[in-house]
Amino acid sequence: MQEYQQAQSNGSRGLPGWFMAFLDGVGYSVEVFLRNDIGERRCRDLGGPLLLALAVLVFVTFASGVARQPDRFVSEQPAAADGEAPTRTASRRETRDPIRLPTLDEWRLLSTPLFCGVAISGHLRQRMRASRRRRQGAPPTHSYYTGRPKLLKDLRWLWPGVTELWCKRMGEPFLTCAGGIALLGLNPVLAFYLMLAGGVLCMTVTRQMYQERELVLDTADGLCDMLMHQDNIVAEYNPQREQPAAPRVVTAAPAPRRAPPPARPRGESAPAPKSQKPAAPAVPPALCQGLSENLMNLLQEDHNEE
Repeated sequence: MQEYQQAQSNGSRGLPGWFMAFLDGVGYSVEVFLRNDIGERRCRDLGGPLLLALAVLVFVTFASGVARQPDRFVSEQPAAADGEAPTRTASRRETRDPIRLPTLDEWRLLSTPLFCGVAISGHLRQRMRASRRRRQGAPPTHSYYTGRPKLLKDLRWLWPGVTELWCKRMGEPFLTCAGGIALLGLNPVLAFYLMLAGGVLCMTVTRQMYQERELVLDTADGLCDMLMHQDNIVAEYNPQREQPAAPRVVTAAPAPRRAPPPARPRGESAPAPKSQKPAAPAVPPALCQGLSENLMNLLQEDHNEE
């Protein structure tokens, strides 16, 4: 998660850094009671952005309430009699109201501090759960883990194929936006805050997916660079040996072409070849001595050896 830490450090400068911290706090204020087992360092790093987002929410809520009904927040001073100056004790005594139940406008203002208290208590609960896991020696989890959705178990009962990524990217943002729409009539500021939180939840998951993909690509590129560098070192310190020349393939020479026989004039036929009989071998006269006449005739006959 070096890319995540670098993005956090680079984004914490100037006005864009404060705006990104506000958005992170808005999303984290909803995560603390929608998920369990959030990473330890994620809880620690988002504590400040959470307080920033809640402070902006409280300020905007009370500022909008005072601007909408200024008479409810300004005490009316009693009119003084002719020639008499109003005293502070008299004004305080006369402006006291009897005990009464909060009105609808006051409930609207109280809903924002109630939400802030729930968010801060959820943040403290996540910090205590993380420290308890570390003390008990539980299986280690990623310190920047965004948490396990509580909604996942119920969604798997209805839809067995649902995944944690889909729940974080679609299920929780939809539920948060639905809660904001339901609060439009009671507290419009808190309603718009919840709808903004739903969009931030989806944006956070998408951003983390992009960062993880970039991390995988950087790892693969680093491996390729390392292998190429290693090959260059081997080629530099271990020169290639002279390899024997490949055997040369020599094709057979083509057979010489024979010139065709000269053309004969028309009307003449080619002479028939004459058969020549091989001459009979001469019989030495020394062998003919003492032989009968029949044997002499047999030796003098022509013999064709095939």
